[in-house]
Amino acid sequence: MRKNVKLDELLLNRNIYTNIIGYNPHESDHGKMQNMDLKEFAKLHGYRFRKRKFKKILREIEIDGKRVFTFSDNGKTIVLVNPYLFKPAGEGSNDTLKVVFN
Repeated sequence: MRKNVKLDELLLNRNIYTNIIGYNPHESDHGKMQNMDLKEFAKLHGYRFRKRKFKKILREIEIDGKRVFTFSDNGKTIVLVNPYLFKPAGEGSNDTLKVVFN
């Protein structure tokens, strides 16, 4: 298991329009977006997957006292990126995500 966390590497999979970790980070068509679940995300970045432990690692990553990641569990655990720290591209803001990070 990796010991050090490189935020810039983890954010390579952030969809720039939705702030959800996925396989196609530059896709703007919601119908074509492919979200990556927590297990796939961990393995992609070289972490041995233990759900609670990997969630804890991600929860502890902060910038200016604000968490960078949170999660949505709906059968699969989806990783969300804080829109207050990394603003989604495109028109408007992602108010739904902002509520999650308040």
